[in-house]
Amino acid sequence: MKLNITFLYTCVLFITASNTSFAQQESMLSQMNKSWQFNSINPAFFPEEKRIAVGLPSFGVDAFHSGTLTYNDFIKNVNGKRQVDFEQIISKLEPENNISYRQRFETFSVGLRLPGIGKTAVSISHAIRLNSNTSYTKEMVQLFWGGNAQFIGQTIQIAPVTRTFDWHEIGLNVSRSFGKFRVGGRIKYLAGISSLITDTGAQKLEVTTSNDIYQLNLNTDYGVFSSGIISAIDTSGLGFNVTRNQLKNKFSGANSGLAFDVGVVYNINDKLTIHASVLDLSGSIRWEAANYFKSKASYDFEGVTLPGADIINGADDLDFSAKVDTLNDIFKFSKTTVDYTTAVPTRCYAGARYEITKRLAIAGSVFYETGFLEDKLAFSFSAHFQPIKLLNVGILYAANKNKAANIGAQITLSPGPVQFFIASDNLNGALKPYGSSRVNFRTGLAFLM
Repeated sequence: MKLNITFLYTCVLFITASNTSFAQQESMLSQMNKSWQFNSINPAFFPEEKRIAVGLPSFGVDAFHSGTLTYNDFIKNVNGKRQVDFEQIISKLEPENNISYRQRFETFSVGLRLPGIGKTAVSISHAIRLNSNTSYTKEMVQLFWGGNAQFIGQTIQIAPVTRTFDWHEIGLNVSRSFGKFRVGGRIKYLAGISSLITDTGAQKLEVTTSNDIYQLNLNTDYGVFSSGIISAIDTSGLGFNVTRNQLKNKFSGANSGLAFDVGVVYNINDKLTIHASVLDLSGSIRWEAANYFKSKASYDFEGVTLPGADIINGADDLDFSAKVDTLNDIFKFSKTTVDYTTAVPTRCYAGARYEITKRLAIAGSVFYETGFLEDKLAFSFSAHFQPIKLLNVGILYAANKNKAANIGAQITLSPGPVQFFIASDNLNGALKPYGSSRVNFRTGLAFLM
């Protein structure tokens, strides 16, 4: 059997990346403790001297790729035609590469300070969230681009690892003041939409190229869980035919779970406020009657190199029927029905804000998240200036493991009861998303009465 190993990689990558795009730290929002959306960071918060808060749609995203690789590095123009530039991509990849993507779409939230017992407030909210983490090796991309000839006498690992899932989140929040303290808690019902999770106990796709005429061995022990994304993998014919379930943002009692938020806000005096919160405690979603695809075998064949660029960019003379036999004989993916659970990462915030004058304030916060590939820790500081009553602007400095200097900004408009803001932890990524390895922004609208 002869097989184009670059085409083989294309198929493997498609399985694991079929619903993966690009952790949501929201450092700037954690220091905007006068905005209603701060309640999503700390359930103890309720706007002072307000009886009703209505949050209209709010959207936030944080996308990150390790290293310096950006979208602009992917594409080059050749004779007026846009093509994937794999040479540029490979030159910027690290041995191990991570992609992280967080998205939060808050459709609505309504808060009410209870009459007669103004120290207590309740609120309800709904959001759609997506968490995605993916890891892949540089060797995997090199194999796709240059084939296996460059790895003679070596064994390389080409198995991508991903953990991607999205869900509905309905929250019920209660907070109460006790003197200078205000404490709050929120219980959240989680309704899973879809998920794609590689099996932590089966993550091997090894390719060994011998010194003898490039003879190649593929050793697989690779599993993928899927709910609402992939319903079948048919590797007959010329390659993978992945049948995707139609994605719908609807509630399903079969995929559900719970999570809890707790928080405290302490007004030490008129100028200094400190706060702390823990979000998504014990959060998890149980996916029922889902699909599990498994490939476990060893195969020997001769490696035949075709440039990966011909597959991605298109080539008029490609004849797959002549160059590819059947992938069924290689992977033999089996399908079973299983139940599995995905944990929602726990996030922690702690911070303080000091009002220097009525128009000028400084703030700082610490963020920590338990992660799938790694835990995340970030520190940030900001300054906020209110030149006129309806306008507040701020600038932020943040440091994390991936970058020691991130500059963020925010602008808040408050004409009457309306409150609108847009904020970013990484201003360069927000202004030039195609030229940055990280993009972060959050925007929101609310009415406070």
